[in-house]
Amino acid sequence: MNTKDKKHLQGLIAAPFTPMHADGSLNLDIIPEYYQMLKSNGVTGAFICGSTGEGVSLTKDEKKLVAEAWASRTKGDAEFKVMTLLGGTCIADCKELARHAREVGLYAVSFTAPFYFKPADVEVLANICEEIAAEVPDMP
Repeated sequence: MNTKDKKHLQGLIAAPFTPMHADGSLNLDIIPEYYQMLKSNGVTGAFICGSTGEGVSLTKDEKKLVAEAWASRTKGDAEFKVMTLLGGTCIADCKELARHAREVGLYAVSFTAPFYFKPADVEVLANICEEIAAEVPDMP
């Protein structure tokens, strides 16, 4: 699907916490309940793995598992949009996570600039965004 065919986001998009066990491991088993709770409260989407979702503290593999859990639970619900944050310090990881998001069926990806070795200027940042977007040109 071409991004021009995608509708603009509407309604409330939640930034859910990433559910974890007391030992810090992922607790993906509660995502179905989390999704149902959001839906029952009129929420129209989830922005996962952002700063509220502990994204910057998760490993690349953990981010993939979170994306897979949300994608699996929301598959078939075209009215509920799930997007993930790709931000971090490694552009190659962001590209891989973008491709993974598309493969598992998420609606969109979002990117935040590297925060340790920051882009030198706005042109460099724009080039990085373009590079990552080129990995998934069919996604918002």
